[in-house]
Amino acid sequence: MSFDLYLFPPDQAAFDQAAFAALFAGRTHYVLAPGEALYRDMHTGVYFSFEHVVPDAQEIGEEGEPDPRFDAPYIFFAVHLMRSHVFALEAAAELAALTDAAGLTLYDPQSGLDAQRFDAAAFVAGWRHASEGAKLAMAGRPETLRSLPAAANEEIWRWNLGREALREEVEPGVSVPLLQYISGPNDAVRRVFVWLLNGQTLVPDGAEWALLVDDRASPGLLARLRGKAKGAQMQGVVPIAALAPLIRREGGYRRLDPATPAQAADLLRQAEPPGERLAADAVLDA
Repeated sequence: MSFDLYLFPPDQAAFDQAAFAALFAGRTHYVLAPGEALYRDMHTGVYFSFEHVVPDAQEIGEEGEPDPRFDAPYIFFAVHLMRSHVFALEAAAELAALTDAAGLTLYDPQSGLDAQRFDAAAFVAGWRHASEGAKLAMAGRPETLRSLPAAANEEIWRWNLGREALREEVEPGVSVPLLQYISGPNDAVRRVFVWLLNGQTLVPDGAEWALLVDDRASPGLLARLRGKAKGAQMQGVVPIAALAPLIRREGGYRRLDPATPAQAADLLRQAEPPGERLAADAVLDA
């Protein structure tokens, strides 16, 4: 199930595939294919799509009357429902930038609204309403639907969204980790970041657990982790409270310095087995 928009350029007749692709030139997180622009932010886990549509038959407007806008090329946008609202927030920012830059008008088939300008707040509100309806439709099905409070999901999203900019601010050698979801007992969701015990790292806002990676005897471990090796899955997690004596605040951020051998040994003794990593689309708003 998705939340859809139809977007119309000022000169629809001239809106060919080259013009469609040009809309996304220089924008990050897009993969372009013939007739498609797929957005996927690897930091936040958010994704959605735009499709270049060249009609081959008359489409019908909401009232059953022919709508001439569907006789010429247009853009079909879709973002999934049954996700955290951060999917709508990130989509709204992209839609606002694209519609402003290209002068796109839009039609919302969920509400029947025609608009000359994109309204981010109305879009997010409409997405929330449709997503709640989708959740009700799914009620009673056997699938496990994990969730966190909406504010917690947004805190994770904002940290990950700003992570690249933050990396430019801190001194070299300081890790700015992603804040991730992992599963806990009884279908719980834990907010976790990776701490290499031999390195200095910022503690993400909203973090509840730390995934400990003992890299002191293996200087090549970080490279292997970045190569998607499975080493991190073998380490343990500790609650953030266990790190409280080691956390210091500097420059507006919480920091962890490299652990001493005694500190590392104590933390690894306390560590619990890590759960399964959960993608952003697997954790809904409670």
